[in-house]
Amino acid sequence: MAIASDLDSANRMILWNLDSKFNEVIMYALFGVSVVICAWGLWRRIELWSQGQPDESRFKDLKKRAQIAWEQIFKQKRTNAESEPKLFHSLIYIGFLALLFTTTMVLIDHDFGIKIYNGKYYLAVTILSDILGLGYLAGVLIAFHRRYIIAPDRLHSTNADFFFLFLLAALAVQGYLLEGLRIYVTDDPWRAYSPVGDFVARLCWLLPIESAKWLHFITWWVHTLTVFVGIALLPYSKLFHLFSSSANLFFQELDRPKGALRNIGDIEELMTSAMEKDDGEFKVGVSRGLDLTWKQRLEVDACTSCGRCQDVCPAYITGKMLSPKWLILDTRDHLLQLANKSTDQLGFRKNFPIFKALDRIDSVLLDLVILPSNLK
Repeated sequence: MAIASDLDSANRMILWNLDSKFNEVIMYALFGVSVVICAWGLWRRIELWSQGQPDESRFKDLKKRAQIAWEQIFKQKRTNAESEPKLFHSLIYIGFLALLFTTTMVLIDHDFGIKIYNGKYYLAVTILSDILGLGYLAGVLIAFHRRYIIAPDRLHSTNADFFFLFLLAALAVQGYLLEGLRIYVTDDPWRAYSPVGDFVARLCWLLPIESAKWLHFITWWVHTLTVFVGIALLPYSKLFHLFSSSANLFFQELDRPKGALRNIGDIEELMTSAMEKDDGEFKVGVSRGLDLTWKQRLEVDACTSCGRCQDVCPAYITGKMLSPKWLILDTRDHLLQLANKSTDQLGFRKNFPIFKALDRIDSVLLDLVILPSNLK
């Protein structure tokens, strides 16, 4: 271990073992593609919400909404109210933030040329990300155990659920393998500040140096592609709730008490008004997807399939053929199917091949990842 007087010189080579600029060019090109696919998927969902009926009440009292966002989104107050998911969700949430922060420091240091990732700060970030990253991996494994071993009735598991939990676990394992191989080959003097990476490095003691470098290079590309696949598929995975659930909480109704039903108005007046119209259609409430407000569309799209509503539903508990969870999921899938079928009716976008290609990618990913995965 390096002596204390040398701590200010601590650092590591970023993109170690990538000798060619060609690797960086390919990496940034693939990163750009993944970000574009992700951004377009997010835009298509926002577009779907915005096509709902207006609801201007959701933009009032922004200060109170910001306070709710702090309590419910960043402090995870509602999620942590339940002891069962609290442990694994907190481990994943905190660990993910720590790893994201570390990656951001690397980005600032390497890509923007602001040399902050060195010295004692580098060592502090390194040891925190190493330990909290291990907690992140533990959280993913606990989530695996809960979903596939305990398998409570409230949860239904799909191929997509398994894939994305596996992807989250793979990211952590790949990261520690990369760190361990780098420490092993370079004999990093700061290895003590990366306890998990140091442990992995010690397991490589029989591996020839050249073989370790090649394994590191291959693992680096596998890890990079895993990250980019995760970014591209974000709008089509459970990770989408980072955006949809956050927006849903921010725009929640503030004035109506929980459980209170909205007044539909005077029935006689509604009937008289309907008779005066050309079509004579009398309608109360929602009869089709087009009747939903933009906020209601957001609400069904923000569903994470947690099953809490199903657990407290009297009809479901008593064996009736009703599940509020599946009512919401089926409504969401219906809206997504309508959006999927309307990709050939998008106005000016039809005239631009790039938009047609992105719409096609979005349509394919919806069909592959979301729409077939919720069949009961």
